[in-house]
Amino acid sequence: MKKKPAIRVLFFSIIITFFSHISFGQNIGQIGDTLKNYTDINGNKQGYWEKKYKNGNIAYQATFKNNKLIGTYKRYYENGQLFAKIQYPENPDSLATVTYYWDDGKLLAQGHFIEQKLKDGQWTFYNTQEKKIAEINYKYGQLDG
Repeated sequence: MKKKPAIRVLFFSIIITFFSHISFGQNIGQIGDTLKNYTDINGNKQGYWEKKYKNGNIAYQATFKNNKLIGTYKRYYENGQLFAKIQYPENPDSLATVTYYWDDGKLLAQGHFIEQKLKDGQWTFYNTQEKKIAEINYKYGQLDG
């Protein structure tokens, strides 16, 4: 009878050890030693983010700092072809360099964003043969001129 408590203690020790290793060993939401799709305690996106379409292809890849995009942002068509590449500066008040592509990979448009999403300055647009078809000026997201 005295051996049963010792066996129970041993059994529960093994179970606790096993489950503690499982819980600390998971890498869900990580790429290497970097967290992926992390939102801090204040609800701000931080670090590397990646979302996928239902078919498994990547929808976008981005890096955030305090809910602001920084570095290279890439958005893809559902077929996996690059749709947009935007280079966001560390300073969110600076202009971001933007390039859009047709779904066959050919150049669609080039320009700049201010305040992370508003077209600003001269934008150049191309047809599906990459022939320049328009140059349009914007100021804070509105047509200018």
